[in-house]
Parts: sequence; structure tokens; C-alpha cells
Amino acid sequence: MEGFFVALLVMLALGILALSIIFMIRVSSQVSKIFKSITELKTDLIKIKTLINSIKEVKPSEQVIPTAKEQVIAPVQEIIKQHEVVIVPPVFKKEEPVAQNVTAIPVKPVVNQIKPKVIKATIPKTDLEKWIGEHVLSIIGIGVLVLGLAFFVKYAIDKNWINEVGRVAIGILAGGTLIALAHKLRKTYKTFSSILVGGGIAVLYFTISIGFQYYHLFSQTAAFSIMVVITAFAVLLSHAYNRQILAILAIVGGFGTPFFVSTGEGNYIVLFTYITILNVGMLVLSYFKNWYWLNVICFAFTTIIYGSWLGYQVSEKPYPPYLGALIFASIFYGIFFLMNIVNNIKEKRKFNWSEITILLTNTFMFFVAGMVILNNVHNARLQGIFTISIALFNLIFALLLYKRKQVDRNLIYLLIGFVLTFLSLTAPIQLDGNYITLFWAAETVLLLWFSQKSGIKIVKLASIILMPLMIISLIIDWSNLYVYFNKTFTEADAAFYGVEMVKPLSLIFNQAFITSIAVIISLYVNLFLLKYELKTPKYIENGVKVYRWILLPLFILFLYLGILLELKYQLWLNIDYSFVRNVYLGVYHFSFVLGLILWANYRKEQVVKNIVIGIGFFAAICYLVFFNHQTAYVRDLYISGVPISLTPFMFHYLSAFFVIVVTFLIWRSYSKLYSEKSVLSILSLWFTVFVFIFVGSSELDHLAVLTQVDANHTIQAMLLQSRKISYPIFWGLTSFVLMFLGMKNKNQMLRIISLSIFAITLIKLFTWDIRGINEGGKIVAFISLGILLLVISFMYQKLKRLILEDDIKNKQNDITKG
Repeated sequence: MEGFFVALLVMLALGILALSIIFMIRVSSQVSKIFKSITELKTDLIKIKTLINSIKEVKPSEQVIPTAKEQVIAPVQEIIKQHEVVIVPPVFKKEEPVAQNVTAIPVKPVVNQIKPKVIKATIPKTDLEKWIGEHVLSIIGIGVLVLGLAFFVKYAIDKNWINEVGRVAIGILAGGTLIALAHKLRKTYKTFSSILVGGGIAVLYFTISIGFQYYHLFSQTAAFSIMVVITAFAVLLSHAYNRQILAILAIVGGFGTPFFVSTGEGNYIVLFTYITILNVGMLVLSYFKNWYWLNVICFAFTTIIYGSWLGYQVSEKPYPPYLGALIFASIFYGIFFLMNIVNNIKEKRKFNWSEITILLTNTFMFFVAGMVILNNVHNARLQGIFTISIALFNLIFALLLYKRKQVDRNLIYLLIGFVLTFLSLTAPIQLDGNYITLFWAAETVLLLWFSQKSGIKIVKLASIILMPLMIISLIIDWSNLYVYFNKTFTEADAAFYGVEMVKPLSLIFNQAFITSIAVIISLYVNLFLLKYELKTPKYIENGVKVYRWILLPLFILFLYLGILLELKYQLWLNIDYSFVRNVYLGVYHFSFVLGLILWANYRKEQVVKNIVIGIGFFAAICYLVFFNHQTAYVRDLYISGVPISLTPFMFHYLSAFFVIVVTFLIWRSYSKLYSEKSVLSILSLWFTVFVFIFVGSSELDHLAVLTQVDANHTIQAMLLQSRKISYPIFWGLTSFVLMFLGMKNKNQMLRIISLSIFAITLIKLFTWDIRGINEGGKIVAFISLGILLLVISFMYQKLKRLILEDDIKNKQNDITKG
């Protein structure tokens, strides 16, 4: 009986509280309406008085008599303008025109005839005081009220005034009273009513939770069902009241419901199914409402709950539910993906940075969860498939949304960015070694082609970013695949030391060389595609020309290195002597440089030609200081009886020929680029003649050693005799040929070079060759040089007139140019 009176007292207190609140609100509403009406009336009277005074001050001669309609509308419009009130114009009765000599001041008609139909007052800006009064005080008040009721109920419980059923009934009644009161005030005081609804829902949540956890008045299913109904009811109220705070409160209670009614069993399927249903409900709500914080809270709670469960189940449990974890992760990813884009697409709004951040975080979290789950499934072989599935998911949505012009382009570019990112990550995750490079080599071409077809610049950017990654990956592949192992190391040695035998790469058809060819083809196709893009008018803006200038030397460099490394490895695998290998490599070096110079001659860019000419100079110097000595070592090995063939020695003739042709083409290029009398052209001509004489003299040494060395004649002795006898003759013949060409082509520089060579030959003959030379050699050398000198002198006498004419013309041309 005592409990009944206590419950009655509680109900009476709640009723008095509700009536007091309603009374105060009604009184406050009426008072505010009265003050507002008085203020508006006072303002209207002041405006009308001002209008009457202004009309009286106008002189009769200056008065402009308005029509009856203008007399009514003008004052009213002024009042409306000042008060920012929209009034539907009234319907005027037909009036007689007013005489021009009559001054009419229709004050009464203004008041009597105006019958507004629709009035929309402008909403003033919210200041700090108003915000505190409406929001902060309301929230604090409802919190204090809930705490007060809780303290009262606790006190009653401690005194045993109320049994378990009565306690729960009081909580339900209190929550229902607050919600009913809020519904009553929803139109007049939206903010205050929203706070009351929130408090009522909170009271209901905690009441049902206490009834289940402590008093066991409900079963788990019943308590869970009641809380689901409360959550659904709160969501409907938030939509009806158009208040985001109610939806947030509902979703917080919804996520807390499983924990309110939890018994510790840990059935993840039931838990995540409920969370899925809850998130689907929020997804539907997000279609109608652009409530960003609601999406954030749903995403945060889901991530925390799922992430905590995943870390515990996968890391510590012996038999983790990998399949279930991946299924629910995929469901949550799809829900939050749609939740954050559906309203923007519907309303055709642009995405801001916070919404894009949620999309990025959602995708990243899903990727991390999938990688963690699949790390222990089939030795992580499914991680690459999972990665490419994310790319395909975003690609499908990107294609669907791309056709809709109203969709924000930033969303489409973000989805394409996801596609490119995960597509590129698939290779290093799923593939090993050179397969990553092969994948990127194909992808960079595909992306560039797709960007040209679609016009999406971000795709081209992805192709450009992949290019250095592909090159770095290729260099890593070279270092891992071209392994120079100990060729004397046998399988028995490997078994003894417990190491694995390194298998040699096959010729050409091996991982390293195929990867190199793929990268070279990729670079070439990129250049080919960019070549056609240069024809577009915006190629300067797009940086296509600059990108081509970067790719072109990369293509040449990796074409050279790809073949060189393969050739060097195969030579090392089959030939023991480094001198022999270097001779073969020399043939490749100079043939490549020759082809490069021939290609540069067809190019219009002078910069390209100058760079290639510099490479040709460097290659020729390399022959003089290195490769010629390698040939001499091969020759000496053969003479010394080492079991090697003359094949590598015969190959060196190709290198010698290529070097001479390279230097000749360098001189021709400079002559065309500038002129035959330019400094560069003259220096290149001297350099060409020097290389020719050097190569020819070296060949004479080789010939002398190979034909005359025997048991009685050493290599050094034969070289000394060759250089004293053969050099003067060869140099003299070269000088004669140069003189002939100089006279025939009227080239003075050739004649000067010829005379210079003759002078050097004579100085060498009389200062060094004459000592220690045998009689036969001395006779041949002197007679040959004497004959050559006489022939050249005769040629000068015969062609003196022609030479003089040539000199005169050259001087006249110089004077004319000067």
C-alpha cells in the first residue's frame, strides 16, 4: 500500500511538472505575441505619420497626384520593406480616377483594405545569448531533471517504497511523459521539444536496460526487441521533427542496445546482423537528410565495434571466423560507401573535404581489415584478388556516375583514384619479383591510353607516377636476377655448405631480359601515344612535351642497358677471359652508338644531335684508351699459346670500323649544323683524322705481331720494328690521300692536316726511327716518303692556279660576311 502511494506521488509530481511547463510556455507565448503586436503597431503609426508630414511639406505646384492604387501600395510597401515581411497583394475594388487638383491622403484605406494571405518573417541570425538560452540551458535542464528523477527513484528503492515492476513503470512513464510533452510543443519550440524527446528516449533506454540486467523482468529477446522499437521510433521522430540531434541520440542508443542486453555469449553473427540493419536504416535516412555527423557517428561506432572484435578474434582465437569477418567487413564498406554519397548525388551537391575524408577512411579501413583477414588464408595468396576487387568495385561506380553530368566530378576523380591505387597495389601484393615490373609496364601504357580516350587528367597523372616505380622495380629485378655466382661451385659443395645452387639464366628467354624488353616496349609505346597528343592545341598546358623529353632519353638508356646486361651476363657465363668478353662488348657499344647517331641525323632538334655527338666522342675516346688495349691482350693471349680462337680478334675489326664511321659522322653533323669553317667542325675533322691514323697504326701492330712473331722474335721487338717502318709509310700514305681529297674538294683544312702529318712523319723518321732500324726497313721508309713528297709537290705545282682561286674566293666570302 505504501508503494502505491509513492507511485501516485511520483505521477502527481510529473503531472505538476508537465502542467507547469505547459503553463509557462503558454504564458510566455501570449506575452511575446502581445509585445510583438504593440511594436509592429507603433512602427506602422510612425511610418504613416512621417508619410503625412512629407506630403504636407510639398508645394502645390510641385505635387504629383498619385493614383488610388499607388496611394495604397506605396506606404504599405515601405512598411513591408522595413520589416522584411512578404505580403500577398490584396485585390482592389474598381475606383473612380482622382481629380488632379485634389490632394488625397488615404490613411484609412491602407489599414482597411490590406488583407494579407501569407506572411513569412525573416529569421534573425542566432547570437550567442540565444544559442545558450535555447540549447545549452535546455540540455542542462533535461539532464538535471533526469538525474533528479534517478535520485528520487534510487531513494525510493533504498527505502523499499517501490518494487521492481514499479521502478521500471516509473521510468517508462517518465520517458513517455517527456516525449508526449515534446510532441505537444514541437511546432512552437522545436529546439526545446527536441531536447525533451532526447531525454525521454534516454530514460526509456536505461529503464529497459535496468529491467533486463538487474531485475530480469524481460528476456533477452524481449529487451532487445523493445530497444529496437525505441530506436526505430526515435529515428522516425528525428525525420518528422527534422532534427539531427534526435537521430544522433537514436543511433547512439541503437549501438548501445546490444551491450545493454548482452549476456556475454559473444554471438558475432547476431551482433553484426543487428548493426547492419541499423546502418541500413541510417542509409535510408541519409537519402533524405544530409546529416553529416550522423554518418560520422555510425561509421565511428561500427569501426570501433568491428575493429575490436576483429583484433580479438583473429589474433587470439585458435579458429578465427575468417569468412564471416570478410563478409561483414564487405557489407559495412558498401553501406558506408553509399551512405556518404547517396544524398549528395540526389541533391546534386558538391563533396566537401570532410565527406571525402570519410570515403578515404572507409576504403582504407576496409583494405586493412581485408589484408589482416586474408593474411592467414591460403598463405596470403588471396590478398591480390581482394585488392583488385576493391578497384573493380570503385570502377563500376565510377563508370555509372561518369555518365551523369550532374554528379560532382570530384567524386568521380576520387573513385578513379581508388581504382588506380588498388590496381597498382595488386602487383606488389599478389606478384613476386619481375612480375611486378611487367604489371606496371603494361599498366602505365593502359592508363595513358585511357586518359587520352576519356580526357581524365588524373589517369594520366597515375601513369606518370607509375613510370618511376616501374624503372626502380626493373633495377631491383636486374640486381636480383643477374647474379654472378662462382662457376666452380658444384652441387656437392652446395650440399656440404647447406646452401642453394644458383641456376644460370637461359639465353634471351629468361626473366631478366624479358622484363627489360617489356619496360623498353612500354617506354616506346608511351612515346608513341604522346607523339599524337602533341598535335592537340593544349599540349603545352598538359606538359606533354616535357614528359616526352624525359621519356626519350630513358627509352634510349634502358634499351642500351637492357641489351648490355643480358649480353654481359651470357658472355660471363660462357667465356672465362675478361679481355675476350670486352672485345665482344666493344662491338655492341660502338654499333649502338653508330645506330644512335644515324637516328639523330633524322631528328630536327639540334639539342638531340649535340647530345648524341657528345656520346659519339665519348665512345671514340673509350676505344682509344680501353677497347684497343683489350684487343691487344686477346692477340697476345693467342700468340702465347692460350687455347682461344681468333674469332674475338676478328670481331674487333667491326669495332674499329664503327669507330671510324662514328667520328666521320660527327664531323659531317657539325659541318651541316654550323659550317665547315666553324671551330667545332675543324676540331671534329682533326679528331676524325687522328682516330683513323690511330686505328690504322694499331692494326699494323696487330698484323706485325700475328705474322712475324716466332721463337726468335719477341712481341716487343716486332712492335718496335713495325712502329719504325710501317708507321712512316702508313702516315705518309694517309697524308697523300688527305692532300688529294683536299685538292679535289678544294678543302684547305684537309691540305693543312696533310702537311701537318707529313711534318710529324719526317720529324719522327729523322729523330727516332732512323736509330736501330734495319737496312731494309730504312731503305723502304725513306724511298716511300721521298716519292710521296715529290708527288705532292708536283700536285701543288699542277693545281697551283686552282688552289689560288679557291683561296681568293674564300677570302672574298670572308670579307662579304664580315
